Amino acid sequence: MQIEERNGRYFLKLKMPIFTKKEVNIWIKNDELIIELPSFRRNIFLPYTLVTSKIKEAKLNDGVLTIEFEKTKQD
Repeated sequence: MQIEERNGRYFLKLKMPIFTKKEVNIWIKNDELIIELPSFRRNIFLPYTLVTSKIKEAKLNDGVLTIEFEKTKQD
């Protein structure tokens, strides 16, 4: 797992070499990123910076799932 910050956005990258885009479902529940695949589910505790962000987009290219997070304004 790798996290990068570029232009005020965060990108989380995970290797998923044997799955297709149609097989991958992702969502956030509280402080966890949940990735559901046909054979299993993976829960990843997110760092605080990502917990307070929203998922903007997810892409699966060449066996790498890239999830783009957009920073949200804090009160």
